[in-house]
Amino acid sequence: MNLLDKLIQSLNKTTESIQPQPDCWIGNYPNDTHYGDFCRSCCQKHVDTLLSGFHPATEDDVKSTPLDKSELQAIQDNPPFVDGGWGSENDRLPICITCGCWITSVLTDSTVISELEHYIQNANSLDLSQPNQAYGLLIVLDGVYSEESIALQNTLLEKLKFSLF
Repeated sequence: MNLLDKLIQSLNKTTESIQPQPDCWIGNYPNDTHYGDFCRSCCQKHVDTLLSGFHPATEDDVKSTPLDKSELQAIQDNPPFVDGGWGSENDRLPICITCGCWITSVLTDSTVISELEHYIQNANSLDLSQPNQAYGLLIVLDGVYSEESIALQNTLLEKLKFSLF
């Protein structure tokens, strides 16, 4: 078994407790001004908030803000709904933007490359015994296909080989 296989086997064991949720988003958000990925439960809460006449609270906004007249009309014309439930392609690690749980998603090649560069820079401080750190690396390694990402993966394995086993 090569080093990559050993690493993936170890990461799989560490992350057994993680159960990623289906990737969901809000369909028919008023005026198409909102984006983000959610677990189904958080997405439903955001839809319910919209249907009550308010924008859901965001990371920047602690409180919900009222919808304006055009947004209220948009909701009447095309009510928002929980969309998705299947994996999509993502430009960031697939985490619900509300509760922080892992969601199902495939990373773009540019995200895989960026994350591998991050892991290489921080190889000495990685704690792969922590399920969340291990799962993040596992999904990044799952997205390695391009020549650049393969080269970065090999660099990361070289940096980690003495600390892994």
